[in-house]
Amino acid sequence: MQRWLSLGVLALTLFAGSARETAAQGLTTGAVSGTISDATGKALESVQIEIVNAATGFRAGVITRSNGRYFVQGLEVGVYRVSARLLGYAPQSQNEVRVSLNITTRVDFTMAAAAAQLAVVKTEVTRTGADFSPSRQGVGTTVPDTLIRRVPTLQRDFTDLVKLTPQVTSGSSQGPSAGGSYNRLNNFQVDGTNQNDRFNLGSSGGQPGGAVGGRIMSIDAVKEFQVLLSPTDVRYGNFAGMLVNAVSKNGTNTFQGGGIYGFRTPYMAANVDAIRTSGFQVKNYGFTVGGPIIKNKLHFFLAPEWQSRTDPTSGPGIDLALNAVANSTTRVSLDSINAITSLLGSKFDGGNADAYARGNPLTNLMGRLDWSINSANRLTMRVLDNTAQSENLSRSFTNVPANSNTQGTGIRLTSNLYKTQDKNRSFTSQLFTNLGSGLANELLVGYNTIRDQRIIPVSAPEISVGVVSTTTTTPSGTTPNATVTLGSERNSPGNDLRQKIFEVSDNLTIPLGAHTVTVGGRFEHTYIYNYFATGLNGSYLFPSIAALRNSAPTSYLVAYANGGPIAAEFSANQLSAYAQDFWNVGRNLSVTFGVRLDMPMFK
Repeated sequence: MQRWLSLGVLALTLFAGSARETAAQGLTTGAVSGTISDATGKALESVQIEIVNAATGFRAGVITRSNGRYFVQGLEVGVYRVSARLLGYAPQSQNEVRVSLNITTRVDFTMAAAAAQLAVVKTEVTRTGADFSPSRQGVGTTVPDTLIRRVPTLQRDFTDLVKLTPQVTSGSSQGPSAGGSYNRLNNFQVDGTNQNDRFNLGSSGGQPGGAVGGRIMSIDAVKEFQVLLSPTDVRYGNFAGMLVNAVSKNGTNTFQGGGIYGFRTPYMAANVDAIRTSGFQVKNYGFTVGGPIIKNKLHFFLAPEWQSRTDPTSGPGIDLALNAVANSTTRVSLDSINAITSLLGSKFDGGNADAYARGNPLTNLMGRLDWSINSANRLTMRVLDNTAQSENLSRSFTNVPANSNTQGTGIRLTSNLYKTQDKNRSFTSQLFTNLGSGLANELLVGYNTIRDQRIIPVSAPEISVGVVSTTTTTPSGTTPNATVTLGSERNSPGNDLRQKIFEVSDNLTIPLGAHTVTVGGRFEHTYIYNYFATGLNGSYLFPSIAALRNSAPTSYLVAYANGGPIAAEFSANQLSAYAQDFWNVGRNLSVTFGVRLDMPMFK
């Protein structure tokens, strides 16, 4: 077994502005920190800090340290009320404190003695997410829920919005590129767990179902996401391009819901005859609903969405006036096509050359449960269940291939189409725990399955037959110069790709005076099964209809197992360990440094 050992380089970041605790907020949550002092500026120890989520009622508490600092992490993205209490001092609170993904919001209090006038009390709230601040450790973009709802997207796919990051381009059909890097170096995650096509077929763009137009989840299920290119936090890994870090929505103490219906017709697309007469249409419909099961304790959120879509088959189509499959310059008689299907009719149904509307249905189901066990523990469970399917069929006037080693395409009849079906199931659970003395722990467990499978309408050899085509400049001819193909598409029988990914990670944050230390680890196991063999059903090439009638092919190709299994089956493990320290050197200086170890193991 061959091993690669990579050691993260020591990361050191200096901030010239006001020092703020920013390094230890959760990867899928935010945090609140600050300093409590009296009117003279002296730090106050043992102040009771309470943080309450205005939407869910979740409460978290902590006691300030000897230096007057406090830090509460593992907070859901949302709006909070922060309160401070200490015997002998007037209690203070601040409402409408916004907590964003992977950002620490600072809330400082200057507490006055109980007998003092409250008018002299000073409360300072700073959301440290500006373009230049201690929270911004590296190049990246945060896209909040308000922006997701306002920005139009034709495909209703939140990953389209990564283009809001200036360093990201998406001109390639193989997925977005971040900073010029290869798309296979990107990492997509939802609620902290993997949402990648680990096998990463080029056409998938690195996302499950990407090759067939699938989506990770409904855009209405996304609360907020980040596009990170160079984060200095050692807990981020498994990418060299960009990390798309998304969190899903959760239920609140108020029952809320909504619905969506969108459509496109041929008259909302290009003014092309092939589209106008093809039955092209797109329909998207779904709903969201969330609310309390037990107020302040247990909440749910559901966001299913469906797509019904048909697209025209590219290439020439039937022209009944000409009794041919034709485009503006070339045609093949329907009599030739009917003769081929008639000769093979006793073997299998060869299909036809009629206009065919290729289906692309999608199903995206999302459900989430949030349980505030007590003031110290919060559990979230989320499931994604996605199915995407796309039909592949195209037509052209390609010439007769020299032999069966070259796949004959040409005018493909409907028996030669194939459907690609992708099924993605993702389960995630997170446990956030606030321990004594300000310690905080985040445990995450995820399991993801992906299956890409081709489905064929008939099981038969792929048969290519040479036929005569004519053009506007050559209206007659006898030499076959075009191809009609029918039967099972040669690369599709048995084509099956399966992936199973299990991951677990744990992060512990420890406050130590002016230091906030984070230690943690991650384990991922990936299993891949890939069955791909071209020509299992055989492939015949007939140079003409007469040769087909006489059962006289010029070439035949067939594939078979030669002493071993056809499928490739393998697995890989990756073990990661890391440690990080955020050090408040002084009021105007903070230092973050850390080390990370990654060990991939293949078998």
